[in-house]
Amino acid sequence: MNFNEQDNDFTGLVERSMKINFELLQRFAKALRRGDA
Repeated sequence: MNFNEQDNDFTGLVERSMKINFELLQRFAKALRRGDA
């Protein structure tokens, strides 16, 4: 088995989900500042 490929896939998945979460948090913060939320 090649563990490196699995590690890279998992790392990429985590990085994508973290990036999405970060964008959602930024959007939420902007909404809070405007008073929309």
